[in-house]
Amino acid sequence: MRKPVILHIDDDADVREVTRDLLSNAGMDVRVARNVAEGIQSALEITPDLLLLDLHMPDGDGFEAC
Repeated sequence: MRKPVILHIDDDADVREVTRDLLSNAGMDVRVARNVAEGIQSALEITPDLLLLDLHMPDGDGFEAC
């Protein structure tokens, strides 16, 4: 069975790390991106099952990424 792929886009490294650890321990395949541009590129490449988006990032926000 394939693990769900989650893409977490957040500019805060600590938040990305905690989220990745928690969701990975729950059996998810977690990918991360540091900003909106990187997140959009990753989403196009991997087609995640779920996006977790920070709403306030220096290069845009989660609404723009979505």
